[in-house]
Amino acid sequence: MSDLEDPAAVPLRQVSEAMMLIALDRLDEAEELLLRTVRTAESLDDRDSGSRALEGLGLIASRRGRFERAVELLEQALDRAGDADPEERFELYRELARLHGEGTNLPRSIRSEEHTSELQ
Repeated sequence: MSDLEDPAAVPLRQVSEAMMLIALDRLDEAEELLLRTVRTAESLDDRDSGSRALEGLGLIASRRGRFERAVELLEQALDRAGDADPEERFELYRELARLHGEGTNLPRSIRSEEHTSELQ
């Protein structure tokens, strides 16, 4: 972080970096960064970055086959996002719908699946 960087911009930058790490299958590094990001976002009362960090943690859990944990994290991300616009948070809604389609018990994802189908 540069001395001139706005501290409020740090969590969103960290989420972007973590998503790149996930894409590169560097899940341990991404998880560590996202856990720090959740704490930082909470201290800054940055609900959007916190939600996006939880979403990333949910994606990691899903990739590791920890589907119930993925659901918990993704639903926490959705809760923290408030009334998240499905178009802006498409990946969040899609992953919840995907997990629901694989038989994971997702009471809230039924609503997510409906939002996702509206976008198609």
